[in-house]
Amino acid sequence: MVAAALERKRWVYVGAYKANLYPNLYIFLCGGPATGKTVMTSRVAKLLGKTEKIHLAPSSVSRASIIDALRDARRHIIMPNVGVMEASYNSLAIITNELNTLIPVYEAEFMSTLTDIYDCYKRKERKTCRLNSTQFK
Repeated sequence: MVAAALERKRWVYVGAYKANLYPNLYIFLCGGPATGKTVMTSRVAKLLGKTEKIHLAPSSVSRASIIDALRDARRHIIMPNVGVMEASYNSLAIITNELNTLIPVYEAEFMSTLTDIYDCYKRKERKTCRLNSTQFK
């Protein structure tokens, strides 16, 4: 919840990498049945959902839909504590009760996308659509 609230508004500059390190987290709650995992994730989702400033992803996503959700999670802020710096970025919190809901099958391309998102690499992707020949008649 803390990482979702911080979004990309806080970071640590790592000189060795000449890059910012953001508080991105993939957290997995592991435990037996009826130990409170769903209670916790539901409370976090409810708290984060009370504000319109934190974007929540659907719990079940595809590679394309997570990129669309992240694109739509655009933020623009003014940060007076950094010399009145303006920042634009995309921030998305994904809260799901079951890992199998988020990742129903292992797909290398989807996992690579999740890694790139975590690492905050800039992505340039365009939507494509397939038209059949009857649409040109």
